[in-house]
Amino acid sequence: MARSQRVGAGPRRQWGALVAGVVAFGAVEVLTVHLVAGALLPDAAALVVDVVLGLATVGLVVVLASPLWASYRLGPDALVLRFGWVGGVVVPRADVVGAAPYEGTPARPVELGAGHDPGTADVGGRAAEPAHGVVSFVRSTRSPVVRLDLAAPVVARVAGTRRVTAATVLVGVDDPEPVLALAP
Repeated sequence: MARSQRVGAGPRRQWGALVAGVVAFGAVEVLTVHLVAGALLPDAAALVVDVVLGLATVGLVVVLASPLWASYRLGPDALVLRFGWVGGVVVPRADVVGAAPYEGTPARPVELGAGHDPGTADVGGRAAEPAHGVVSFVRSTRSPVVRLDLAAPVVARVAGTRRVTAATVLVGVDDPEPVLALAP
């Protein structure tokens, strides 16, 4: 049985800074609500507010920090992208019809995070029914991004639990060569 190859997801610095900002904002929010609840509510109710808000904030930070340990595996049959608890997709090797470096455009820049652009089919200059869009997993905008065009749309997970379909996958990597080699 062939082993899968690990592909690096790019530097952690930008995502780490984003998480640090959210932690600082969350700490200020929890402290503010604690002080207000302590002044306005009975002690038991203020404790409940502190616990509920504190647990929700910790949960959000853990989920948001999970892409710091993103895992991309290039196996014999598929490229498996896991962007922590934020998102992921399995791209069958047989469905890859094109792979190329992607620099971004003014209309579709490279953005930090996991996202989905549903796109639209253009018919005679008019927007028509939504087409299968673009899904992206980028931990650092400084890392190389590879665009994978697919013969058939794949189902991806973004924003934690939201399922979307995409015929194009953008992925930020340390070394683009193994991913570029997926193209026929």
